[in-house]
This record gives sequence, structure tokens and C-alpha cells, in this order.
Amino acid sequence: MQLKRLFYPHQEVVANPDFKQDGKLDGTHVSVTFQVTELNAENCVHAELGLATADQSENAPYMFNMQAFATFCLEPGVQMTQEVRSMAFQIMVGVIRERLAELTSRGPWNIFLLSPLPMSYANPESAPE
Repeated sequence: MQLKRLFYPHQEVVANPDFKQDGKLDGTHVSVTFQVTELNAENCVHAELGLATADQSENAPYMFNMQAFATFCLEPGVQMTQEVRSMAFQIMVGVIRERLAELTSRGPWNIFLLSPLPMSYANPESAPE
């Protein structure tokens, strides 16, 4: 699987003025949307991942809404499988994690590193509610 294109159509990060540095530091919850579409003519897949600060977050240092689109080309003969979805999800989470860290690196609450996300988000049937 090869990454052919990657872009961020939406990048929004806002520092939370009510953040307490001596308060709860692991209170950021993330809302996840993930979709993969086959592009049969090119043996490629188009992946869309959106990550945003969820409403139930407590003492989140930043409120964010990030979206990334990517096109991955598969080797000849490789079919769209759950493994392909999982690999696309892992790569997309990594690129958004790095971009979010870059955007917050000079923010008032220092760099924000996104916690690992469950792989179940890559499979819509088993994604957490």
C-alpha cells in the first residue's frame, strides 16, 4: 500500500482559556469519523478521517477539529480488506497526530499529543459509540 495523496481540508485548533494545568490532564475525549472508499479504476482507496474534541471532554487544553483525506494505491491483485482499512486508519491517525502536535507546539499549554485510538474505529461495525 502506497500513500499517493494527502491533504488537510480542515484544521482548527483553539486554546481553551479555562484549562487548568494542575487539573485533570487526561480529560480530552476524541470524536472519530473514518471512511474508506474504493477507487476501482486505479486500484486505489480514498480514506477520510476526522478527529475532533468530543463534548464530554474535561479540562482539555485545546479544542480541535481536524480532517485529513488520503489516497492509497494498492499493489496489483490486492483487494480491499479489513487489513487495508486498518492500515489506512493507522497511517491517517499518525499524520493527524503529527499535524496537531505541530499546530499546538507554540500554544499557551505546550504541545498536545493525541493519545492512541482503538483500532475498532477502523471497522464501522465495531467502533465505540
